[in-house]
Amino acid sequence: MNEMLLLTGQYTLDVIMVTEPKYSTEPTSEPTISLKGYQSYINLDAGSHRGIAIYVSNSIDHLVTEVSLNTTYEESIWLNIKLKGKDKLLLGCVYRSPSSIEQNNIQLFNLLQQISEYDSTHTVIGGDSNYPEIEWTTWSTTKSEEQHSQKFIDSCRDTYLH
Repeated sequence: MNEMLLLTGQYTLDVIMVTEPKYSTEPTSEPTISLKGYQSYINLDAGSHRGIAIYVSNSIDHLVTEVSLNTTYEESIWLNIKLKGKDKLLLGCVYRSPSSIEQNNIQLFNLLQQISEYDSTHTVIGGDSNYPEIEWTTWSTTKSEEQHSQKFIDSCRDTYLH
């Protein structure tokens, strides 16, 4: 959290997306991870020490609404930001645990499908998919086609989220 405070003091940041903002050594509540000058949108997993947060600067002209999706994938948060004219930005932060089970991975793939069908003119997805074996510059992986990382790449391609 201290690093984020330093960054917001040094740079003009309109949007900040964070995975695992919850401290691992002590319980954290929403007020202790809010940032001055930002509207916070936080999804904390009460049963673990992680969550997702999106901070939108109060200094930018924006209208933000939280997006409800028909998904059982819990570790994500989605915002719709009204831009100029009829433009809309769908902004999402997603966390996938490195120990994610098959069912959770399938839910993530389904979430990506929903996002690709959402009515927005722009989409930005950030977070941590925890696939260190993916080489994003080449859209390849060292794993076989049956592995989760390759299925994740295929899901991103199939939904045109690249």
